[in-house]
Order: sequence, then structure tokens, then C-alpha cells
Amino acid sequence: HDARRIDNQLRGRAGRQGDPGSSRFYLALDDDLMRIFAPEWVGRLLTMMGMEEGQAIEDKMVSRRIAAAQKKVEERHFDSRKNLLEYDEVMDKQRKDVYGFRQRVLEGGNGKIEILDMLDKQTAINVERFLDREYGADCFAEFAARRLGVDYDGADFYRSDYEQADKTAHDKAVRAVETRVQEMIDENLGGDDPSEWNWQALSHQANTQWGLTTSDRELKKVGKDALSEIVREKALASVAAIDLSEGKEFLEEDWGRRAICDWARLKFQINLSPDELKDKTEKAVTELVHRRVLDLYRQREIAFPVMAAMARFMSDRPAQGGAQRYNREGLYHWAVERFPSATFVEEDYRTDSRAKLLERLLEVSKSAYPRVNQETIDEKLEEAFSGAKTSEPEDAKELADWVRAEMSLEVSESALTGVTKAQARDLLWNAFDARNRPEMRRMERSLLLNHLDTAWKNHLYTMDHLRSGVGLYGYAQEDPKIKYKQEGQKEFKSMWEAMEDKATDTIFRIEETEAFQESVWVIGATRHDSAPRAAAAAAISTNGTSEKKKEPIRNRRDKAVGRNDPCPCGSGKKYKNCHMREAAV
Repeated sequence: HDARRIDNQLRGRAGRQGDPGSSRFYLALDDDLMRIFAPEWVGRLLTMMGMEEGQAIEDKMVSRRIAAAQKKVEERHFDSRKNLLEYDEVMDKQRKDVYGFRQRVLEGGNGKIEILDMLDKQTAINVERFLDREYGADCFAEFAARRLGVDYDGADFYRSDYEQADKTAHDKAVRAVETRVQEMIDENLGGDDPSEWNWQALSHQANTQWGLTTSDRELKKVGKDALSEIVREKALASVAAIDLSEGKEFLEEDWGRRAICDWARLKFQINLSPDELKDKTEKAVTELVHRRVLDLYRQREIAFPVMAAMARFMSDRPAQGGAQRYNREGLYHWAVERFPSATFVEEDYRTDSRAKLLERLLEVSKSAYPRVNQETIDEKLEEAFSGAKTSEPEDAKELADWVRAEMSLEVSESALTGVTKAQARDLLWNAFDARNRPEMRRMERSLLLNHLDTAWKNHLYTMDHLRSGVGLYGYAQEDPKIKYKQEGQKEFKSMWEAMEDKATDTIFRIEETEAFQESVWVIGATRHDSAPRAAAAAAISTNGTSEKKKEPIRNRRDKAVGRNDPCPCGSGKKYKNCHMREAAV
């Protein structure tokens, strides 16, 4: 075999269970090992030397050459496995991150904590980007590049007013015209044979680059010699006519603050004004947006159970038959069960309009939601875990008594003993969610898993495409494995940021999604039936009848026991490894 390991296995299986003996392998010149590592002239040489068909060739040198060939094959296979493992290390780390996050959510990790962390990260990243001193210059550079078709750097317009930036952009575009025109001519009319000139492609490139209206017939009439001057004049006229005044706002002093206000309005539906952010540091702006987001999230927690109930019992969307179906009685019973401390009149739910019922339920939900929120839990945890990594029994008792008195939550002291601050936070936040916001908790869990699974599946396809084409980097004298690691890490980071961005967008617009009802009411309703074997075993134990335990295989004493037969004692071992030596003594 190619591998010596397989030869050793064959030798062991052919032997008599460890008895002394010898083994011999027969190898032909037509076998794969010899065909790959022994040239064809070896067979011809042996024939010329008088060797006949089927005659054995026995020589130590031949055996050594065969062993050397096996070693080469093993080294090649080892390098192949090592190369595959190095490629898989990239995906292995990514799998651990993704499945670790997913497992935390499935095992009871608090979804709100994860979403708030994502919101804080999104806020910090965007505030830092918008308040960067070069943000306005970068925006103008991107705007000018789209208009003039020339690459610009934000540093070209840093600390420039509009007049200076406009002159800089147009000057660079004018300088680029001469070079670009000559490149187009050389590319399309560079051959010596006029029949190979591509006038149509030249016309298309010039029209696309500078917005001209030339045709290939017009360019042919001009001729190649005078073409450069004509196209250059038209391109310069087109560049001079381009107006960049729409990008003037990018260079204004308050552009970054206005960008933050637009971003907060589009993403969170939060209304901010540039005057509120004036003279504030980056940290102060981040804290302001953070507080507004928390206030909005609290409003979402209050309104979400009501919106979900209205979508279930009194949806404003027509049913399949075209008519709306209102379940007023179901809405009434849901409200009584969901808000037991409130008072409801059943007659109102039979006669009031949908809008009035919605308004009334929102008021009830607002009054029922506790004023002491989960941020208060964090403050108490900071106090309890001050200077300690894990909780002591006294700390656990203090926390349990506090949540019982302040929030009417029952959390056992044993569950809070010997846990870290993060674990205690999950326990207390989950207890708060189960009592005050169960619908929101299910929605957060479903939203995180859904967005993560979708993003991860798309990322796997992306990594497959990257893996199939990364070998082309070798033509550029670059190590494909290093490029695969670099590009794979970039793709994973981009995937994770996109997933967080979509999750933080959807959390405030969940009612607009098509899967709104499924994400709220279907999740958690899945029932796992007992496994057939477990159910059968339970039924047998209940009826009091069960199969007898199988006896081990025993050999009778009325015949001789072979050394490799099962031992008569019933241990399951072979006779030679059990009682054979004692019998011999």
C-alpha cells in the first residue's frame, strides 16, 4: 500500500492474534506505488536482463526503494492534510464565534443584553465616523469623484471652503483629461491595422467618462491624427460645465452633526437637532444618543405586547377571504390575563372601535410596566460585586431579597450563589423579562437567531467562493493561505457588522415585517415529542413487564475451549486473556 501504516494493519490482521510468525508482501511493477515512482524503463531493463514473467525479485535495495517510495507518498499526504487544516483554521474560529453566540442565546442568554450591546456599538461607531474632522472632506471627495469621474482623496479638501474645493476638484479633472484621452486612443486605436481599430468602443468610453454625445461615425470623420485634440476639447468643456454646488453642504461646519441627526432619525426614528449636539464632545453625543435609544426601547417594550395582541385578534389586514375578522372576545380575555391588576369592562371590547381599544390598551400597558427597570438591576449588581469575581452567600441573599422587595421577583439564593456578575445579570434580567415582558423576550430571541442564521449561511457561500478562487493569488507571487486568512477575516467582520446593523434596525420596525406574527406567537409553541425508544421503555416500566437481562456468552465445559474463544467465566474476554493461564498452572 502507499502508506506503511496500512501495511502494518494488514500484517496484524493476517497474523494469528499475536502469535510468533513472519509476513511477506508481493508487489508487481503494475501496482500504483511502482507505477508512480518507478519509471517504465525499469520493466524493459529487467526483461533485457532475462527476467521472466512472474519471477520474484528479492533484494534489499529493492525493499529500501519501496520503503522510500512509501515515505514520499506519506509526506505528500501529510502536506495535503496540513494544508487543508490551515485553510480550515479560518473557518474553525469563525464557527466557534457564531455557534458560541448562538448557543448562549439558546441556553437562556438574555436577548435584550445582546441587542443593547449591538445598539451601543452601532451608536459609538457612527458617532465617531460622523464627528471625524475629515468626514465632510471625505464626503465631498466621494461626491466629486462621482460627478467628475476622477479619484480624489479626502485630504485634498480638508479645511477648504467650497470655492477652494471646487477649484481643486476641477483642476485635477482637467489634468486627468489629457492622460485619459490618450489611454483611450491607445487602447482602441493602438494597432497598425486600421481594420482592427474599435471606434465604437472609443466613442462609448468617451461618452461614459465625460457625458459626451459623440458617435463612432463622427470620430472616423475626424481621423486618428486630429482625434486627440477634438476629444480633449469636448472633454474639457464637459468638465468645466459640471456644477459641484450640491456638495457645498459637505464642507460646512455643522455637516457632521446634521449627519448624526439624519442617521438617528432614519435608524431609530429619534428626532435630534444639530443645536442639541453643538459644542458637545464625542463622548457626550454618544451618551445623549444612548439615552434616547434607551427611552425609545422602553416605549417599544410597553407598546409591543399590545401591538402583537392587536395583530393577532384585531388585525387591520384583510384575511384570505377579503374581509377583516375581529376576535373581540379573544382580545378581552388576553387583556385580563396579561394585565391582571387592571380593570376591564367586557362590553367596551364589544362596542369600541379598534383605534380606541388600541389607545386604551397602550395606557394600561404603560401603567402596568414597572418603573424600576433593568438598568436598576445593573446598578445593584455593581454594588454587590464590588471587589469580587463571584458572589458569596451573603451577596446572593441580599440580591434575592432586593429583587423580591423592589420588583416582586422570586429568584432563589442558591441560583445566585457562586456565579459571576454576567451570570447573575442574565438570571435577574431573565426573571424580569418572564414577568414583565415575555412577548418582547420571545421576539428578541427569534430576531437574533433569524438574522444570525441568515447572515451565517450567506457567509458560508462567500467563503466557498473565496476558497475556490484564492489560488489565483499565487500568480501575483502572494501566499494564497495568507490572503485567504486576511480576506476571510474581513468578510467575517463585514458579515457580523451587517447582522448587527439589520438586527438593530428590525427591533424598532418589527411590525413592518411579514413574519411579525410568527416571530411572536409561533416561537416557543413547538412541542418535542418523546423519543420512541424512551416512550417504549417508559411504557414497559409502567406495565411492570420488561425483558430479562441478556446473559453473557458462556462456553460449555463439555468441549475444549480455544485460545481465541470467549472465556467460560462470562467476562466477555478471550480465553487466552482471562483464565487460560490459570488453567495451565
